[in-house]
Amino acid sequence: MNLNFSLPERDLAAAKRAVGADIAYSVPADLSLEGRRVNGYLVIGRDKWAYVENGETRDSGLIADACDYKIVPFVGNAVLEASESGTKRIIVRVTMQHAARYGYIAQILNDMAAKRKIRIYNNEAEPVCVQCGGPLVPGTRFVRAA
Repeated sequence: MNLNFSLPERDLAAAKRAVGADIAYSVPADLSLEGRRVNGYLVIGRDKWAYVENGETRDSGLIADACDYKIVPFVGNAVLEASESGTKRIIVRVTMQHAARYGYIAQILNDMAAKRKIRIYNNEAEPVCVQCGGPLVPGTRFVRAA
């Protein structure tokens, strides 16, 4: 599962300002909190996370300030949330295309917050269609019908 997406130049600069030069993970966050399609990214550094969109940092925080990171699925979308000072906080909202990816991200954030060794490796190939970019049906060169 790809957890290190390439960032556009402006978003990369904003991400480095927010979390530092060492970006460990970067994944698309393709919905705004209001539900509109956007080209945003959640980036995770050594001890901070940030949500960047169009070259600006929209939200950021220290990973250790929160706990119980989890992905909460809804109809057609999902949110990554965490408990911070006893209150639930929504970090990002994503389409179902990225929901499984955020399951891994939630586990990584929980491990980082608890200072545990991260046991999720980011070296699995993720086959995609060269024409539309959609995920291929395992063992084929075809995209699932929508």
